[in-house]
Amino acid sequence: MAEDINKNGMHNGFETLVKAIEELAGNKVDLSSLNKKDDVATLRAMDAKRASIELAKERLENHKSFVNSIYESKKVLPDNNFEKAIQDEMNKDAIAAAKSFCYMAFLSGQFSAAPPLFLLQGPAGTGKTYICNCIANEVLNKKFKDVEICDYSQIKKARVPSQADTSYDIEAKNKSWQRFISVDLLILDGLCKNNEALTAYDRQVLPELLRVRRANNLPMVITTPLHPTMMHNHLGDECFESLKDYSVLTAALFGTSRRQPILFGGARLN
Repeated sequence: MAEDINKNGMHNGFETLVKAIEELAGNKVDLSSLNKKDDVATLRAMDAKRASIELAKERLENHKSFVNSIYESKKVLPDNNFEKAIQDEMNKDAIAAAKSFCYMAFLSGQFSAAPPLFLLQGPAGTGKTYICNCIANEVLNKKFKDVEICDYSQIKKARVPSQADTSYDIEAKNKSWQRFISVDLLILDGLCKNNEALTAYDRQVLPELLRVRRANNLPMVITTPLHPTMMHNHLGDECFESLKDYSVLTAALFGTSRRQPILFGGARLN
């Protein structure tokens, strides 16, 4: 009699456990198909699956919080994305190239190839920064990677020493530089943005950045208004050669500024 009670108790306890797991995992367990010897292993496998699902959900929520923090900082504009981009003859090829870059950005490690570098050229106001934000949003939300959009002055500031620097300043500069060389995707928007040539010091800083990121197998985006025929002379030999160490994808934006003109005394200032 006592033996029957123990058996019934174990049986009821097992059914209760299975029911609880079904509710948590959202899956129905077919007990008739189970070998009794495999009950424990099966339940452990189900529990492991449920744990992995919960872990994936937690990671997704953490990434969403991370992306929202970037949006709140205004470093990336959430409304600038490929889905909302207005395409025309002046920008459609550049947008297509940007999408291709996003696809291949993090594949180089799988094929022992050089990391990609997207070089986007276009006059002021033609949409370079908009496309940068489109790329950033694509990488943040679909590739689940970290992104930094900056201009060259921020990179230079992190490498220029000053006698007035405090220990806090030095630490902040080192922290900024480490981020530039290690972030999953660095977008350098507006290199030589006034069509100026790089200085002698600039021609040391930028190649260093390119070399370190290349060594870390990390992709990069660079935008510039420089006409392709001007790039070599304005960037210098070392910088230009450092670009070649990447799998370079190029594109150009055409036309004039897309921004609204300024009206001054009845005249349109484009």
